[in-house]
Order: sequence, then structure tokens, then C-alpha cells
Amino acid sequence: MARWLSGWPAVGALAAAMAAEGWDLSLAGGRGLWRATFHVSGREHSPAGAVHSPLATSPWRAVHLAAWRALAPGAPAPGP
Repeated sequence: MARWLSGWPAVGALAAAMAAEGWDLSLAGGRGLWRATFHVSGREHSPAGAVHSPLATSPWRAVHLAAWRALAPGAPAPGP
């Protein structure tokens, strides 16, 4: 289970779940670091309406953190 949760199928599942809640995902990575950004669906993707993750060492962690920030603004980030 842990292997599945840290791989691309989990990233896709979380992106689909967030899309159902009205969010679009943008994911960027390079040099071993990843950043995920959620934008409100149907709006121009401007920085003003975006929710970013901090830099993470895996795509799953970046998407997880950005989703958490989008759905629970101001809440402390979940652990690893």
C-alpha cells in the first residue's frame, strides 16, 4: 500500500478527486524537487487564485501538501 501511495497512480487518484472538488492540478519537477499547484477549475490560472505546495522530494508529497492547503487553508500540514 505504501508503495502505491507514493507512486504515480496515487498522484492521478488525488488529482481526479481534487478535480471533482473543482480544482485543476499543475505539477512541475526538476533536479529531484517537485511543486504542485491547484487552481480553481474554470478560471484563468493566475497566481492570485493558486494554492502551492512547498518544494517536495516526490511528486506525491507535493500533490498531497498542495491538496491539503487547498482544502484546509491555515491547517498545519500533515506529516510525511
